[in-house]
Amino acid sequence: MFDTRPFDSANWPTTWGAAPATDPISAPATDPAPPLPGAEEPTATPAARALATAHGLDLGQVAGTGREGHITVADVRAALAAAAGAGEE
Repeated sequence: MFDTRPFDSANWPTTWGAAPATDPISAPATDPAPPLPGAEEPTATPAARALATAHGLDLGQVAGTGREGHITVADVRAALAAAAGAGEE
């Protein structure tokens, strides 16, 4: 529940500490972190990933048209249709 003890101002800090050693806004930019292991995997929506897995489709062969190149369900469906069309010839 709630703390019903009376407020003790003696424990309240009178100052909020010193300013940070470096200003985060003017600090120099650092190199981006290295990619995590397995980060080479294409980014896809969960539904697109599930659909591709269900049909045995490699997402590395699918061009993503979503935001920032994400693979969408429509991309997976187009790749499946293209694969089916190529198999008929």
